[in-house]
Order: sequence, then structure tokens, then C-alpha cells
Amino acid sequence: FLLYTSQDVIDEVVYNIRRDSPRADGSLTERKRKHLVEFMDDVVRDFSGNVPFSGDDVHDHHVHAAAVTCRAHYLVSDDRGFASLNADEAPYEAHTADSFLCLIADNAPYAVQAVITRQLAYWGARPGSKSLSAALREAGAPIFADRIELAGEEAVDEITNAGLDVAQQPLLQAAHPVGVILLQL
Repeated sequence: FLLYTSQDVIDEVVYNIRRDSPRADGSLTERKRKHLVEFMDDVVRDFSGNVPFSGDDVHDHHVHAAAVTCRAHYLVSDDRGFASLNADEAPYEAHTADSFLCLIADNAPYAVQAVITRQLAYWGARPGSKSLSAALREAGAPIFADRIELAGEEAVDEITNAGLDVAQQPLLQAAHPVGVILLQL
């Protein structure tokens, strides 16, 4: 996947962090901004404001316009406004983070299994850390968390029974980009 977001979405994230933490140091928002930009393949900085939008929330128009501009195949957002979007009119599939993670698991189960294995090994070595499935539930991905719980137990059992070190298992890599995502964080 190629990961895109827009400058407007980054600005919205930073605004909400500042609103929630008005006395926090400026380094908090700057660090978040840098992480978001570094994580993305590209940031859409300009788009037409005249793109037709059938969603209920006019404040989501900028996200839709950026998704159209970068020709996104998927728009991933937990914003409920995209649930009302007419799927036949949008040039992309709108997903929540939970439904998108499930879509990936359905279409690339071995890649997801490899990531689960690595995450379980990493977090399992940290005393007092919450489980991967608990963290996913807390982040709003309960359906994917249920799948991870089942798949994770199977992965650890399989690797342990083979006498292998879970932390040393290779992470599967995609041979080529599969699609484009516009993330609204």
C-alpha cells in the first residue's frame, strides 16, 4: 500500500492534540506532525474544493477531495460521516480502521500472521504491557482484535512447537504496492 494523508488532516490532528492538551509543550505537536509526515508516502497539499461530495458532514469534504485527488482506492477513517457516503458515488471504498484491518487479514493472511508474530514477541518481552488484542480493542478495532487473538495463539503455538525463536521469524514483504490509502487520523 501507499499511504497518503492531506496537510489539512495533519493540521486537524495537531489542532485536536492542542485542544486536548492546551498546556503541553510545543514539542508534543511537532513530534506528532513529524511522525505523521514520516509515516506517509506522500502528503496531499492541494486539491479542488469543487469535488462533488454526497456525505452528510460538510466538514469531511476536504478529506474526500484529497482522496479523489490522490486517486485513493481506500479511505480509512473512524469518522462516522463516511458511513453515510453513497458507495456508488465515491471512487474509493470507505473503511473504519477495524474493517480495513479485517480486509487486509482476509486478503493477505500470511502477511498479517507475520506481523502478529512479531508484535506478540515484541510486546510479550515487555513486562506489564497489555496484550496486542487489548490494545487493538482500546484503539477501536474489536473485530480485528478477536481475529488477532485467535491467529496469535495459533502462531505462537506453531513457532514454539517447531522450536523456533518467535522474535527471529521473518516479516513478509509485499512484492509491489497493492493500492492507495488516504488515512484520516
